[in-house]
Amino acid sequence: MCTNIEITAKNGEHFWGRTMDLALPMFGEDPEHDLGARGMITTIPAGVDIDSQLANW
Repeated sequence: MCTNIEITAKNGEHFWGRTMDLALPMFGEDPEHDLGARGMITTIPAGVDIDSQLANW
């Protein structure tokens, strides 16, 4: 199960984060157990449309 958090700044802006409770190397830190998948930390500015195969969000 992942854990999430929302923090509201004094100016009213919201910031969200979550943990990923997976025992998998996601950033190449463990070459011995590399599954070939790479994680990426990504930020998406407000108001940006993201194309999707189903419905854009």
